Amino acid sequence: MHLYLCGATGTGKSKALEYFARQDIAQWEQSRCGALIIDPHGSLYDSLINWIAWNEPDLKDVPIIPIDMRQSDWTIGYNVLRPREVSDPSVIISNFVQAMAYVWGADGTQGTPLFARLAKEVLWPIYEKKLTLNEVKYLIDSVGKRVRMEITEGLTKDSVAKGWNFSHTLSPKDFNTQFSSTVNRFYSFLDANKLRFMFGKSGASLDLGKALEDGEIIIANLSTKADWYRKKMFHFLPPCCERFMGSSQGARQRR
Repeated sequence: MHLYLCGATGTGKSKALEYFARQDIAQWEQSRCGALIIDPHGSLYDSLINWIAWNEPDLKDVPIIPIDMRQSDWTIGYNVLRPREVSDPSVIISNFVQAMAYVWGADGTQGTPLFARLAKEVLWPIYEKKLTLNEVKYLIDSVGKRVRMEITEGLTKDSVAKGWNFSHTLSPKDFNTQFSSTVNRFYSFLDANKLRFMFGKSGASLDLGKALEDGEIIIANLSTKADWYRKKMFHFLPPCCERFMGSSQGARQRR
């Protein structure tokens, strides 16, 4: 079931959503229903957090996870490439690549087959070796052949292993020629400190699917000074299509 709120600026759309969210939070003891609330602007997030703080004595048992992209002194770990027991690695990696394409304004990877193939070859060893997005820089470094060979040694997926065996034979110049567009896309993430800290945690990581199944309330503020931060996080944070979460059945989600 979906709900669309339409109206001109200042007619109360955000305030209506706020009261819907308040109701879900206030009735959590009865429903135990998880919720993911995403605010791209910040006003809804601030209003909800202020309301929660004011009503803290009545809501102290409600599991609330705040995520505020404006904060520079802390970040929440969200390693979207962490291994999952019930998920197909190919699906997780393919969906990550699709999300990267969306961030760059494409509808998918149909028009960029080379990027789709190379990005999957880069992400597969990261996933299999239980690394994070931060280690991608070693795989796309044209002069770091020795490190690339160590990271890609013993890969279980034959097609990826063959791709890297070929890449290892390339000169730095030829490697740059082949990987240039892929490198540019990855560095848009690697150059962003906030995203690097969030996606680069190899230990504890937020599992959105499990959090919703456990009835936790996640309130995410994606408003930042840079619009491209919000654009990236909008595609990587929501589990509405369960891209990275695998199969999280049974979670009753209100969005």
